[in-house]
Amino acid sequence: MTENSAETATPKNNGRRKKAILVFLVVLVAIVLAGFGYWEYRRTHVSTDDAYIDGRIHMVSSRIQGKVVDVKARDNQYVKEGDPLLLIDPEPFAVRESAAAAALSGGNADLVAARADLDSARSDVDAAQRDLEGAKTLLAQLSAGVDAARARTALASARLAQASRDAVRMRKLFAKQAVSRETFEKSQTGEEVARAQNDLAREEFRLAEAAIPTQEALIAQRAAVLSQRRSVVVQRQARVVQREAQVRQREAALSEAKLNHRYTEVRAPADGYVTRKGVEVGQIVSPGQSLLAVATLGDVWILANYKETDIGKIRPGQDVEIRVDTFGGRKFKGKVDSIMAGTGSAFSLFPPENATGNYVKVVQRIPVKILLARGEDPGHILRIGMSVVPTVLVR
Repeated sequence: MTENSAETATPKNNGRRKKAILVFLVVLVAIVLAGFGYWEYRRTHVSTDDAYIDGRIHMVSSRIQGKVVDVKARDNQYVKEGDPLLLIDPEPFAVRESAAAAALSGGNADLVAARADLDSARSDVDAAQRDLEGAKTLLAQLSAGVDAARARTALASARLAQASRDAVRMRKLFAKQAVSRETFEKSQTGEEVARAQNDLAREEFRLAEAAIPTQEALIAQRAAVLSQRRSVVVQRQARVVQREAQVRQREAALSEAKLNHRYTEVRAPADGYVTRKGVEVGQIVSPGQSLLAVATLGDVWILANYKETDIGKIRPGQDVEIRVDTFGGRKFKGKVDSIMAGTGSAFSLFPPENATGNYVKVVQRIPVKILLARGEDPGHILRIGMSVVPTVLVR
């Protein structure tokens, strides 16, 4: 019995041993194949779970100070660019716009009057200039008359001298009875006529000379009038320039009033969903105060922080498979758009300072921007901030 049992157990143990060895070999081959597959996968796929969806969030703020009288936007409401979100009390700004328009109207009237005064002053200058030119022309004529009177006086003096000599000669000849009385009397008459003409020429010369100072005084007076009127023109030109500056200033004030009146209606800066709403009716808002935000979901992207040891394999344009934690097995397609110029810590609020001596080497993360392929999210189901796992195909 004992010998038969031992003989029967030996073949059974051998069979079990062979099966165990076979299973071990199969498991070993599977582990090797799995390890090789994993190594091959890691060689051609670079993945990280330090990634999230990013997008454009437009912060909406007021440009003016005032009281909110109407809020038209609701939380998570979809709005289009230009849709009204809220209204600030427009009445004070309408009053300011009306006052600015009235001030501009008055300024334009003042400018028109100043320009009319300037045109009138310029006309006066032209008239004074013509009067001065006329006086100078008359002075030239009087100066020519003085020269002519001087020449006539010289001629009359020469005729008088000649007539006097003739009269003396005739008197001597008449005393010797060499000429007739008629000839003698004619010589005497000729002398008297020449003396009268000489006196007349001298008087005309005196009057002509006397007119020169009077005319020169008139010219000086008209030159003074012209200078005065020119100074008036300069003053009125300055007034026109001042009025023009006032008009430009009032135009700027009116434009600003119109802008502020228009800014009472706050509109959506882009298509998107209303979020971070923190404004209600009756609230007093100030310029720059954040009121709400509009998140644009039509143009989102992935911001993935890859280890610096993996970043050397990543290049712009490489395909990316994206898994979103919210949608378990669903994959989205994308492409690497760009790689940030530095690590995330280098651009943080407090960048590391390794020169202090307290240096601990840490594997750095470099942000990579990944764009979704066209048509991957037509329903805009992806939300900003969702966690994702992007895998870059680096083969």
